[in-house]
Amino acid sequence: MLQALGTLSAAGTSGATTGAVVQFNNEEPQLNENAQQGYIELQGTWVGTVQFEQSIDNGTTWFGITGTPMPSGTAVSSATGNGLWQFNINGVTNLRARASAWTSGTAQVVIS
Repeated sequence: MLQALGTLSAAGTSGATTGAVVQFNNEEPQLNENAQQGYIELQGTWVGTVQFEQSIDNGTTWFGITGTPMPSGTAVSSATGNGLWQFNINGVTNLRARASAWTSGTAQVVIS
């Protein structure tokens, strides 16, 4: 399974600043164009808000995407705590986790 690994430790804008985005894209590693599901896992000790975002044009334009917490729950477009979310990524070229607000700590991010 292809994965993107990284950490979030500071808030960033949609254009991103250092430490603000962990991105899984169609370049390296490559998203399978036939993939139907993607996952974002957040771990660590942190206080902040992480936005879930998608692109369908190779990362030029970003939009919010809703994911369902695993194993069950209501779909959301952001998170303020650790967990695993499942996303429908049919037609998506890029999937990312972006820190939109940050108070402290570091979140480890796995996107697959």
